[in-house]
Amino acid sequence: MIDVLAALAPIFVLIAAGWLLRRFVFRAEAFWEAIESITYFALFPALLIASIANASMHSTALPTVVIVAVVMSLVATALVSARSRLGIEGPAFTSVFQGAIRCNTYIGLAAAATLHGVSGTALLAVALAVAVPLANVFCVAVLARHATNGAQD
Repeated sequence: MIDVLAALAPIFVLIAAGWLLRRFVFRAEAFWEAIESITYFALFPALLIASIANASMHSTALPTVVIVAVVMSLVATALVSARSRLGIEGPAFTSVFQGAIRCNTYIGLAAAATLHGVSGTALLAVALAVAVPLANVFCVAVLARHATNGAQD
């Protein structure tokens, strides 16, 4: 447990440092929009592609990782889809749904790299290659059905 905390602490310190920089140093919205665009559209995909390219497709953990990614996506979807028990209106439900089933890939990849090195990052990148498109399909379906209060329930 201490290894996990030691791996996650620098990640959260980095997040806090980013918040402090935004709050006190780089206040211009345009600066952060550019940084976020570079990260989201260039650096992050490059990391995923490089990690998947370096993944050992002969790893005994690979099939398990893919199966777990699919099963966890389905379980999260099933749990959150009980909208009637949550008492949430359609548009708000779409946000709750997306927040519940989407992977926090930035923190996950940083933790995988710290805890398991290149092989951990590669396995997580493969899992994300399966889980993210699946989550996107589920989110679009939920959004299409519940985006307005007048949607079919």
